[in-house]
Formats: sequence, C-alpha cells, structure tokens
Amino acid sequence: MSDRHLSPEEIEGDLAGAGADHVRTCAACAQRRSALQLVHAGIASLGREAPPPAAAVALLGAAQRISRRRAWLAGGVVALSLFALATVAAVLMARRSGSPLSVSLLDEIALDHLHYVHLDSASQFSGRASDIATWFRPTLGRVPRLADVEALSFRGARNCRLAGQRVALVFVERAGHRLSLFVMPRVSSRGAGCAESQRMRVCSIPDPQGGTRALVGDLAAREMLRLLAESTR
Repeated sequence: MSDRHLSPEEIEGDLAGAGADHVRTCAACAQRRSALQLVHAGIASLGREAPPPAAAVALLGAAQRISRRRAWLAGGVVALSLFALATVAAVLMARRSGSPLSVSLLDEIALDHLHYVHLDSASQFSGRASDIATWFRPTLGRVPRLADVEALSFRGARNCRLAGQRVALVFVERAGHRLSLFVMPRVSSRGAGCAESQRMRVCSIPDPQGGTRALVGDLAAREMLRLLAESTR
C-alpha cells in the first residue's frame, strides 16, 4: 500500500490485506473509518423505537391506578393531570432521545439556525467550499474539511458562539432547503444521531478531525446524516 490515503469507497468497504494494514498505521484513515461507522450505526438506529422514559412509565402507572379506583372527582382530576404530564414528558424525550448532544446544546443550535437562515446579511464570508474552510482557520485553529457535495450549494459562512465556544457556521442549500452546518471542534460527541428541537431536525456526527459537526434543517434524517458524512471527505 502506498502512502496515499484510502478513497471513500475503500474506507467504507471490507478491509483486508494491505487496506487493513494501512488503516492500522494511518491515523487519518482510521479516524475517517471510525466516524463513518458511527454514522452508519446512527442511520441503522433511526428506525428503532426508543423505550419510554422511566419517569413517564411511573406517572402513567400512577394515573391508571387512580383511574381504576374511581375515587372522588378530585382524584379524577389528578389522574388526568398525571396522564397529561406523562404524555408530554414521553413526547419530549422521544424527540430528543436520538441525539448524542445535550438538550441545551440542541436548543442553541436550532435557535441559531432559525435566527440566521433567512437573513441575507448573515454571511460574513462567501466563496467556494475550500475558500470558506481556509477562512475559518483563525476561528477554529485549523482548516476544517468542507468537501464539495453533489447538489449542495455553499451560500456563505460566519463565526458563531455555542455553549461559550467559538464555532464555524456554514450556510448551505439542498434542493431549495436551507440548512445550517455547525463545525464544533471542542464539543465531544458520543456518536451519530438526530433529534428535534424548536421544530427543526438536528443531526450530528463525530468530526474525523476532532469534535462534532451538526446539520440543522427540515430534510429527512437519513439524508442529513449522509450529507454530514460526505462533507468530511
């Protein structure tokens, strides 16, 4: 195997022989393969149904026990209140259980997307993907990978702060859908996944260069995870 890095097809395929030896000795290719495996695991888990939160189950059980007793009217009101509270808790947990990011960070990311996405003056810099990546060097301390993805247009970029840290915000568009790509080198991620916040879908993956990158918008979860993975190549 030469000193060149493996192609995306080789990285995602079944490694054997020289390919496996290369990944064992090349940190960059090993990181890319690990990140892609996490993305595929996140996509595979999208169809699985998350178990209901323990607190919601307990509240529902209490509501059912009170309802069965057919006690005083006040007891019925309490049962209905508990049932409503448990239902709301279950819905909220289900919407956010698929994300490896904290609830507070999910909200920050979604709110920043909603604030900037339709502002024509939001961009501080515009150019090709490679130009935008170079522009972020002072902010991130490195040049992030921003690959040209088919049918994805780069509209502009700006510096941003999330959870008190400086991050890169890239405005992109796919088939008329405006999306926000956040590159967060100092935010750790437990894996890949998607969740809803502020009526927006937020998908995130570990960044092969370190940290996390997230994509916000209204496309299907599988499509957003695919775009995230391809943006790192």
